[in-house]
Amino acid sequence: MNRIAQNPTTTTTVIPMPGRLLVDYYDWDQHLPYSVPLNEVNTDTVVTTTGTITNVVRLTGGRAMVVLSSDDDNSAHILLNADVVRMVAPALYRGYRMNVRGLVRRTSPSQPAGIEGLGVQVEVA
Repeated sequence: MNRIAQNPTTTTTVIPMPGRLLVDYYDWDQHLPYSVPLNEVNTDTVVTTTGTITNVVRLTGGRAMVVLSSDDDNSAHILLNADVVRMVAPALYRGYRMNVRGLVRRTSPSQPAGIEGLGVQVEVA
């Protein structure tokens, strides 16, 4: 876990980072639900999460990359394909809450885990 000491007499705090947004998933082998940071989940696992949209970048082909953040400033990059973007485009704005269901993806070992959003619901603030 990434921790940093503030000084020798105080407790340590977790550094907010991309890829550490809390996600929920079900482990079918152990028959147990889990709620853990995204970077602790295996690639191609189906996860669900909720957060606040803090950035939206429109990509080629009608796709979009959304940065979803929690109250503790941890975040995840959510890639939305063109079909999903068409369904929720009027609500893809900073400050809105978004529920996501998708697959954990890793593009390279040096990058934080992200989510390929297969289904989303946006709550207009």
